[in-house]
Amino acid sequence: MSADNSTLNTEPLDARGRNVTLGVLAVLVLSIGGLLGRSQMEKQSRIDGLRSGSETLRAQSARRLMAGFTNDGHVAEQLQGERPSVRSAAVRALRTLALRESGDLALGKICARLLVPFLKDSDQPVRDRAIQALQALGPQRSVEAAAAALGDTDALVKLGAQKVLEGFRHQSLGALLAFTGEGGKTSRLRTAHRIFAGNALVELAKKDERFKTVILFGERAVLSPTPAGAPPVDVVWGRLGLFLGESAPLVGDHSARFFGLVDYLDPANANEDDQNNAISVLDRIGDTRAVPFLIQRLPSPATRRSTIGALGRMADRRATADLVRLLPTDETNRVDIVIALGRIADPASTGALIQHGLGSVSQPVRLAAADSLRNIGIPAVPALLKAAAERDPSDSGHYKPEGAVRSLAGIRAPEAVTGAIAGLRHPAPNVREAAALALGDSGSPRAIAPLIAAFRDTNGRVSGFAARSLSSLGAAALQPLAAALDEPDKGYWASLALTYAGRSSAPVLLDVVRSGRPAGARAAAGLLGELGDSGAIAVLEAEMRRRADPDFQFIASNTIQRLGGVVPSG
Repeated sequence: MSADNSTLNTEPLDARGRNVTLGVLAVLVLSIGGLLGRSQMEKQSRIDGLRSGSETLRAQSARRLMAGFTNDGHVAEQLQGERPSVRSAAVRALRTLALRESGDLALGKICARLLVPFLKDSDQPVRDRAIQALQALGPQRSVEAAAAALGDTDALVKLGAQKVLEGFRHQSLGALLAFTGEGGKTSRLRTAHRIFAGNALVELAKKDERFKTVILFGERAVLSPTPAGAPPVDVVWGRLGLFLGESAPLVGDHSARFFGLVDYLDPANANEDDQNNAISVLDRIGDTRAVPFLIQRLPSPATRRSTIGALGRMADRRATADLVRLLPTDETNRVDIVIALGRIADPASTGALIQHGLGSVSQPVRLAAADSLRNIGIPAVPALLKAAAERDPSDSGHYKPEGAVRSLAGIRAPEAVTGAIAGLRHPAPNVREAAALALGDSGSPRAIAPLIAAFRDTNGRVSGFAARSLSSLGAAALQPLAAALDEPDKGYWASLALTYAGRSSAPVLLDVVRSGRPAGARAAAGLLGELGDSGAIAVLEAEMRRRADPDFQFIASNTIQRLGGVVPSG
């Protein structure tokens, strides 16, 4: 027996086991270290290839990163934690590979899918390069990947995909508008894709009138109104391509129907959420050819509100009759209906707006109706004058005359202003308040004297609103207001109006100070301090030397001090 064996045999059993364990661990550590070293070397080799100036090396490195492809994040995930320059190089390499292997369409589509996750990179230049790469690959390779990315959970990915599709112009329309899957359930204008797909369609509609037509009507743009004898679906795609100025077939599933936005308004094709999204897109595009299709959605409570808003913004009078029919019965959407009718501004809605708008128990509805009738303008004046003067027993709150004078004051026609001024003498306080408040919008000097007379109203709110309106009527109101400073029952409100008018009233106030009218001079001196015009100091100092009135002396000295001047002695 050798010395080594004898030594081993003489060791305790626990020591021998410990030595064996340590030996095994040492071998494992060395093996793992070797594997990690080789892995790191391999990763660095790939990164060096990505950053190479050689297209061949970049393409080879991209293929190595793609090895074992399992999901769209396969490449991006391998480079997490690397510098932005490395991630940017990976984007460039995938682009290089797809374009070098231009005959391999399947490979190009895989490269496009692998580029999509870079749209949410933390570095903006990397995201921008990913968008550029996807667009460089062309619609045949990238449209499908970009359209699928519209349903991603990350907003940056959806936004980037939207930009890619916008860059492909009409070649994106097939992916966005194809009615795919059983009952259209995989269509891009449905479920998670619909918002950003709609955003892309809005932007594409701005680029070309033909794009807009296809977006609105889909296959209807090239088919006769009746489906009888309609050609096969793939032929329709070809016709749409020619309509859009494209000699090659449009990119997309040529076995699917090609729907426009109006087709998604049919309950057979889309649920309520998808319909409301389609209405929103039509609203933003703003093409009045959609009006008849939108009117058909008014009976449905689930889509009514969005439809009312879209019809109002399109301002097409074909919608007037249907909106007027809804006005008395739909309390939930009454404000929206009133606003929509005001945007359409069809005189035919005047009676309904007075009856069910101005006569409503809801103040928001009444205010909206008054604005809508102003928009209709002069054609509404006769009916408004009648409503302003009418004593309707069923209208115990005098809401109709209140709203009528508010509307008339904003219609700049002589007879309308006359009717609004008459409202200052109405027996109901709320009507007088409305007239006093709204006449500032008239811009008419004819309203100045009646508004100053309203300072004597027993209702202080009427007087206060009159002061506010007078301050809006410009220079023409300043002299009459200055004259009213001397009158005990008007002076306070005249002072308030001149204060609202700001420094533009300073010249007339200085004239009043110089005039020698005691009450007016005192009021004017105090107001000059409120206005903060230091140019008044010299005039006030001179008047203090000239006048012995102790009340004027006190007010003028306070104003001079307030303006930063020195009160004259003696």
